[in-house]
Amino acid sequence: MALHQIGLNDDCPFQYLTIGGISVPKWTQTVSGKGVRTKRDKVRGVVMDLTPEQIERIKAGAANKVIRSTRGKRARHMLWAKDFKGYKHNPETDRDVSSFVYIRPTREDPQQPVRYATINDLGREDEIEPPAPTPARRSRRRTAATKG
Repeated sequence: MALHQIGLNDDCPFQYLTIGGISVPKWTQTVSGKGVRTKRDKVRGVVMDLTPEQIERIKAGAANKVIRSTRGKRARHMLWAKDFKGYKHNPETDRDVSSFVYIRPTREDPQQPVRYATINDLGREDEIEPPAPTPARRSRRRTAATKG
């Protein structure tokens, strides 16, 4: 098992999907503090322990599903399984779910806005890497040696 960050890209019309038995959210929250000082930080995706078998199950499940977007007075989005007998492929409105799902080894700061490579894009050379960590800030406190 290894820690992975898994989630949905911002252009996915759903807030979460269940793929291969795993719930894949677009955003989660970390809660810190207590009472009036409660703070909720929005975090991209979720960090969880995934085995290689679970990752393969997620990839297979995502490859078997499409999101169909319809236009009109109200835009609608529906999730379809490709092996459903009533499903007929429509290239104008259907997008594979795998183009919305990302799986990455754990990053240090998942709150940073990054456009992740999707499952469809894995193996491409133009995959975006996470930004380098920022240097630590220097303290502005004055010590006895610096007081004048």
